[in-house]
Amino acid sequence: MTAFTGIPSTYLSDALAPVASERTDWHLPVTGSIPPALDGLYLRNGPNPPPVPYDGPYHWFLPDGMVHGVRICDGRALWYRNRWVRTDALADKLSVPRPGGPPDVGLLPNTSNTSVIEHAGHILTLAEWGLPYELDEELDTVGRYDFDGRLRAPMTAHPKIDARTGEMYFISFGPLEPYLQYFVVDAAGTLTRSEIIDVKGPSLMHDWAMTENHVLFFDLPVVFDAAHLTTAGFPYRWDDTYGARIGVMPKSGTSSDVRWFEVEPCVIIHSLNAFEDGSTIVLKAPRYSEQVAGKWSADVLSIGVGATLHRWRIDLLANTVREDQLDDRTFDFPKVNPELLGTACHVGYGVATAYRDGHMRFGSLLKWDLNTGASCTHDVGPGRSASEGTFVPNPSGSAEDNGWVLSYVYDPARDASDLIVIDAADFTGPPQAVIELPQRVPQGFHGCWIPHRGESTP
Repeated sequence: MTAFTGIPSTYLSDALAPVASERTDWHLPVTGSIPPALDGLYLRNGPNPPPVPYDGPYHWFLPDGMVHGVRICDGRALWYRNRWVRTDALADKLSVPRPGGPPDVGLLPNTSNTSVIEHAGHILTLAEWGLPYELDEELDTVGRYDFDGRLRAPMTAHPKIDARTGEMYFISFGPLEPYLQYFVVDAAGTLTRSEIIDVKGPSLMHDWAMTENHVLFFDLPVVFDAAHLTTAGFPYRWDDTYGARIGVMPKSGTSSDVRWFEVEPCVIIHSLNAFEDGSTIVLKAPRYSEQVAGKWSADVLSIGVGATLHRWRIDLLANTVREDQLDDRTFDFPKVNPELLGTACHVGYGVATAYRDGHMRFGSLLKWDLNTGASCTHDVGPGRSASEGTFVPNPSGSAEDNGWVLSYVYDPARDASDLIVIDAADFTGPPQAVIELPQRVPQGFHGCWIPHRGESTP
């Protein structure tokens, strides 16, 4: 690990430590039984700087992206692969040719390290600093992707796919005008709409929300400040004077249709879900206080405060907002059944957070009854760290939690990770399957499940 110079020691140990190379391993050991209905590819993206000296202030949100994948079929874990996303930023560090594709957009280096999705046959890695990068099914980088020249703005790391229509919705935010844009991609993968949305300034809009008929924008008081990039590694800070509001717009609307609702100042990094209850929009999300923003421009994992599950009820007729806390457990990486995103679903998932040795650590997995706020835990074991849990619906099931939760779990005893498969209906029980991986999957960000739709097995 001596090659990773310029990186704080916190990010070179345990679950946060980067790996130094790419590898492919076949026929992975499995304890338990993988459900035969699981046929597809599990992917997760996250920061993993290459083993070269790191230049400038280090911030966990910004290093080069690496995707880790496991191919599952016929009750077997066929392979594990990890691949850097071969961006311009990575190519320059490694002194290798840059990838192909259209020219990038955005002011910050695009490390494409935050999430990975599949839509209309394209696997895309995302960060909000530039265009997506496309991967093939073996995780090798194809190049930048701009929807046949129709996208000339950075793409959010949190697009939303409407399972009922197959359409994908996403936003773009940035430090220069227009500060916010809204896009729609049809089920075939064609970008069909783009709208400029008027906001007050360059606020950080890492996530947003969608209902059956509306989209929600979080215009909150974390704003761009270029000075913070050179001094602390991340160019956003809390601004007491900016205000806090949530915008509600019809999916087919324009900027003039947005209705803005003032809320208590806070930070919403990720949304769990939103839905319509008559004339009321209900949003559920982990809510951070302003304390988190002060730490974003420094050692982000030392923020000293966690997010708790909150609910905002936005009454479109009365023009009011009511906010309440649903649970006191601290967590992040919220997820619901993707087939029910934007509807009044009753089950949510997340990763518990806690503080140890002065830094936030990710622990066990959580499941909520969103009607009552009651929650239960899947304990991943002493000293072990879960990553985002992705719910995979059972193709033959109908109940909301008929399916499995997949998560990479770091095991310090062997300095390597497992991919665990949890029966979501038996969430507190032992994993249905534990797939032993040959190396560590560093703590990262967001992933997805891509069901296999072809006739061959890659």
